[in-house]
Amino acid sequence: MSFRAQISPAANRQLTEIQNYTAEAASLRTAERFTDDIIARCESLAELPRRGWIRRDLHPSIYFLAFRRRAVVAYRIDGDHVTILGIFRGGQDYEAILATWSGF
Repeated sequence: MSFRAQISPAANRQLTEIQNYTAEAASLRTAERFTDDIIARCESLAELPRRGWIRRDLHPSIYFLAFRRRAVVAYRIDGDHVTILGIFRGGQDYEAILATWSGF
């Protein structure tokens, strides 16, 4: 079965925030490389979507995938679609953030 990966608008906003944060902390070039690598990792979920782990205590069908110990990607698999729901910068309390989200 082949899958298609899609980054949600909310995850795109978070990615922009990560890029801005990284640009301030390091450099624009570093930030661009880092976010490009995150996007590539998200797109690669189309090839092997179940490589993440499920945190049933947070939600019964949301997968999580660590990225270089600097980010966590939250995603859902629906049929042949992988939807990236959120991209959280290392140090963010993604558990608390997800507890306030609706519409999973």
